[in-house]
Amino acid sequence: MAALVINWNTRDLLAECLESLAADSDGLRVQMVVVDNASGDGSAAMVRERFPRALLLANADNAGFVRGNNQAYAACDPRARYVLLLNSDAALHPGALRTLVGWMDAHPAVGACGPLTLNPDGTLQPTWSRFPTFWAEMRGAHDRRFLGTRRAPPRVASAVRALPAAQATDWVGGSCLLARRSAIDGDLGGTLLDPAFLMYSEETDLCFRLKRAGWAVYLVPQAEAVHHGGQSSRQMPLAALALLYRSKILLFRRHYGPARALQLQMGLALLAGLKWLSPGPGERRRRQRAVLDALWGG
Repeated sequence: MAALVINWNTRDLLAECLESLAADSDGLRVQMVVVDNASGDGSAAMVRERFPRALLLANADNAGFVRGNNQAYAACDPRARYVLLLNSDAALHPGALRTLVGWMDAHPAVGACGPLTLNPDGTLQPTWSRFPTFWAEMRGAHDRRFLGTRRAPPRVASAVRALPAAQATDWVGGSCLLARRSAIDGDLGGTLLDPAFLMYSEETDLCFRLKRAGWAVYLVPQAEAVHHGGQSSRQMPLAALALLYRSKILLFRRHYGPARALQLQMGLALLAGLKWLSPGPGERRRRQRAVLDALWGG
């Protein structure tokens, strides 16, 4: 299998990420492919020194998360049965990778899966959801119920661990996502992540395409990972916020059509405009201004 790790100025967390991969690869043939997007913190030099067996692709400029992953996918061993998308600010718990691979081996109808993901303090970081709807986006809330049930979703890590088996869902987060290469090459035309998504919603789009091709997607709570979250996007918060909203609209356009994408665009713009006009801290108004600019191409 191949593990794809995209990095931009997260050297210390990247080292933890790669250490967790190396420690969890006993009995597995794991090719680590690291794309460094022109980091200025010595990340590339650290990889060369501490992880000489990793395939390092050091870009002269910031290719972004999606292009970086596609670059890594094109460069990885074509014989790899699985590809792991692993954020540079995420790390696997012991045994997680072997658990995910073993589970996928035992369930050949599954195209992608993800682990129970935790925040650094051990609390639950929900990284699964049903596909978004207009009203869910307007409320700013994901529907975390697993497929085939109306039961309320688990809200703490211990409740996820207590689940008796893996759970079917619509999509799992890209901070740690294991995908079947035969599904990508055979049914998705070899496109891992749609390059139209610069950042955000790309893993939801991947799961949309997998499910439309007949593959299932699961959360596997027997495997665990920790994700610090947003370490690269925090370096440019308003730009990241703009990309988030543009990606929401693009996802709807891709999978629900232009009319529903326009409906969402207008609804989100109305909400952002009302928040921008209402009294409040300057930072909140700047964020809403960034959202409006993103939605209307400003």
